[in-house]
Amino acid sequence: MSDKKKIAILGGGPSGLAAAFHLTNEPGWEDKYDVTIYQLGWRLGGKCATGRGPGGRIEEHGIHLFGNFYSNTFHMVRDAYDVLYGPDGVPQTPEQKARADEPIRTMEEAFIPSDYGLVSEYWNGKWIKHDSYMPHNNELPWSEGWTPSVKSLVSEIVQILWSIVTGTELPGAGTGQDKASLHDRIDGMFHKRPKQSAESKAVQKSLKATVAPLKERVETMDDDSQPGLVGELVLHILDILRVVWDLVGGLIKKDNYLRWVWIQLDYYGTVLVGTLEDEVFTKGIDRIDHLDYRTWLRSHGGSDLMLNSPLPQLAINICFQYREGDSTRLPSMSAAAYLTFTLRAILAKGAATWFFAAGTGETIVTPMWRVLKERGVKVQFFTKVTDIQLTEDGKRVGKVLYEEQARTHKDKPYEPTYLFKGLNCWPAEPLYDQLADGDKLRGIDLESYWNGYHGEEKTLHLGEEFDEVVLAIAIGALPSIASDIIDAKPDTWGRMIDGVKTIPTQAFQLWFDKSIPEMGFDSTLYGTDRLVGANYNFPTTDFVDFSDLIPWEDWDDRDVPAPKGLLYFCGPMQDLTVTPPFTDTSYPKQAYDRVKWTAANYLRTFAGPNLPDATASAIDAQGLDFSLLHNFDPKVPDEGINRINQQYIRPNIDPSERYVTSLPGSARHRLRAWDSGVDNLVLCGDWTYTGINVGSFEGAVMGGMLASYAMIGSPTLEEIDAYTFLRPNETGAPPRLKDE
Repeated sequence: MSDKKKIAILGGGPSGLAAAFHLTNEPGWEDKYDVTIYQLGWRLGGKCATGRGPGGRIEEHGIHLFGNFYSNTFHMVRDAYDVLYGPDGVPQTPEQKARADEPIRTMEEAFIPSDYGLVSEYWNGKWIKHDSYMPHNNELPWSEGWTPSVKSLVSEIVQILWSIVTGTELPGAGTGQDKASLHDRIDGMFHKRPKQSAESKAVQKSLKATVAPLKERVETMDDDSQPGLVGELVLHILDILRVVWDLVGGLIKKDNYLRWVWIQLDYYGTVLVGTLEDEVFTKGIDRIDHLDYRTWLRSHGGSDLMLNSPLPQLAINICFQYREGDSTRLPSMSAAAYLTFTLRAILAKGAATWFFAAGTGETIVTPMWRVLKERGVKVQFFTKVTDIQLTEDGKRVGKVLYEEQARTHKDKPYEPTYLFKGLNCWPAEPLYDQLADGDKLRGIDLESYWNGYHGEEKTLHLGEEFDEVVLAIAIGALPSIASDIIDAKPDTWGRMIDGVKTIPTQAFQLWFDKSIPEMGFDSTLYGTDRLVGANYNFPTTDFVDFSDLIPWEDWDDRDVPAPKGLLYFCGPMQDLTVTPPFTDTSYPKQAYDRVKWTAANYLRTFAGPNLPDATASAIDAQGLDFSLLHNFDPKVPDEGINRINQQYIRPNIDPSERYVTSLPGSARHRLRAWDSGVDNLVLCGDWTYTGINVGSFEGAVMGGMLASYAMIGSPTLEEIDAYTFLRPNETGAPPRLKDE
């Protein structure tokens, strides 16, 4: 009998993959552990799973790109690329040399930096756009070392304030990553004004004179704990805001440019004042978790003008922070989660955002899966967990019940990807030719809880198939699969289920027969910057240009020309008052129709403000000309608005797809990886207490790293970037298997 501990990881999303990756990082792990991932359906990636649809289209669950502060994710993906291809893509082993012709082999090839953001705002009866270039620097987010401090935060924000009032440190055309550190291009006080009046020059001179002492003071800082330092900095910032308001307050109602300058100064100044006054670096940020972000900003002097502007809503819309998915109500987010997200972005390395060279599946998930497969980690696909049961004494997980959704011919290992243009791609449905009952399964969505299909019931037993369990299935599914534990532990699990809320989301992808510039997007982009739109109308406030992915799709041998443009849209989706039972197999179609209807109506007002050369007609200056949408199937000649039928529409309604929100007071309900209260169960996911406590790929990866720490003590808490950032008193627990 083997002495290896059998570790069952339930769920193969980003968190489960991260847990498996770090559990198998330690040399000699294979002599101690036997690791198996149990995965619903036919693919890995969870909410970030990619599928290849008709025309080889890359079909995602939503908009996926990485923020500059996803340092743990970047480090993990870098390590996977180094294993597959050698450090910096230079092969060292025969296996790495055999992959030398693959198209994406380095981090520089896999990730594309971008700093541009199109911020939309409805003002004075019309939509206006703010071309924004987000704070960034010339470092790489996958490089080592990240030690934020009060001084580094103050320095970064003061640099932003200085840039706003002086217009200095602006990028030159085509400079890409060589842009100067931490600028805000259009937000220079008088940038893009061909002529300055004597009055405007006097205003600028006064502002520079006000900011200069603070800039000089920060440059001489050498000790975060200097007596009186916080009070001195706060007074400096408040003085800047007072002077700015005295100079421009009377002009902002008629001068949008000055109004936007004020909003930015007010926002960044308020964030810094609040951070310093609440002493979150030394006393911890969870002390403000009970506050809503708007309440917190207002309590530190933020004006209503700033609070109701798009700027503080950017993080909100990125993170879908709407109760019950209802975007007709004011958003709500914990001040602690909001500030953590904001400060990590300000302090992080590199460009503000990083696009993937191909789909999320090909760029991120596939390398992780390939490394795990090489290491000997097993993945059992088509495993739908239905119940996690405790032993009679309630101390351990005794059984995991599941449905075997499909079997392969002769029980051979399922090979989930196929090769296309040199990439290992994930299909949008199972590769049926590998399955024993493949033809019978066609048309059944094996990822849906509402599919009406039931596979053969099977059981994993303690001491046989598993010794330890890592629960990496999303929290939305736990009421239906972990009721035994929830009922047994109402003070912990019950509070978590009640206090950590999830919402459905919606997404759609549109392929166009014209490029985005041809349809009227005319903002100046630098280097590899892309269109990232935020805050335009509800509910799908976010839209991003992914036209660069079209060459990775399969349009070459079709009867119609390839599309030229590709936009993704994503946003919250309002929950139903009563969610239909899983026996109601009509619900997925109802949800699909809701999103399609939302998309069609949204586009009736989208084109005019954003793509003015793509409007419908001379008498409709707002709506999209739907004939610009690409028809991938010439046998179905949809015209007009019916072309929406050939786009990709996705409601994310399944329990494991629902987005985890960060409502005020919710952090105290999040359980840590080691706090399941069940001896052989470790928790894993962006729904656990991760330090960032925001639903995200980074949060999921941190959840996986913490699960590995809870199991074997590796990585250490200090090796998990930013876990203790703004949480100085955070401690761990003795790892379960460290000394075994």
